[in-house]
Amino acid sequence: MIMRTKALLFSLFVAIGLQLQAATLTVTNGNASGAGSFAQAYTDAVAGDIITFNFDGTELSLTDAIVMKSITIDGFNSYNGYKLVLKQTTASKSFFTLASGVTATFKNIVFDGTGVLGNTALTAANGSTLNIDGCIFKNINAQANNGGAARIQGTATITNSLFEANITGGGYGGGALCIYNAATVTVDKCSFVGNTSNANGNSGGGAI
Repeated sequence: MIMRTKALLFSLFVAIGLQLQAATLTVTNGNASGAGSFAQAYTDAVAGDIITFNFDGTELSLTDAIVMKSITIDGFNSYNGYKLVLKQTTASKSFFTLASGVTATFKNIVFDGTGVLGNTALTAANGSTLNIDGCIFKNINAQANNGGAARIQGTATITNSLFEANITGGGYGGGALCIYNAATVTVDKCSFVGNTSNANGNSGGGAI
């Protein structure tokens, strides 16, 4: 009886712990900061959390690269049924960077690089885990950096996504994706349209 009680208590503590570790944080406005903003939701998020969107708007702008946490960002906007359009407004900046040990998921986001000489949208270091589902990467000019949409050194799973008109001038190529350093990458049900690698020398891989 005592052992059974201990087992039940242990299971209860585990369940409570899992609930405490995961929360859903909803962005309710397009403001740059403050309550309801993406910046505030991101600040408050801890490992395992999910950021969602429900606001009257279609896009948000970044002014610097965000050091990604082990969270999920789901850009489906419940207010209007559209995918969030995310833009980087500062030249030569990525959207997000993943350090070793980080497991991050991006869903239903349009990464739009139109009008800015940027950088690789997502950089994922060796030892990181990157998940992409239902996203669009378009018009991203990574300049001399490798991979317009993503540079992957760790593990990645990419599904149901579109890569369109992205450009790299990096020596390793990859107009859309640059995969190296023994990375393990799964790509399924994705489309690559009009991506370009235009570096001088032996650079290749307009798409990958």
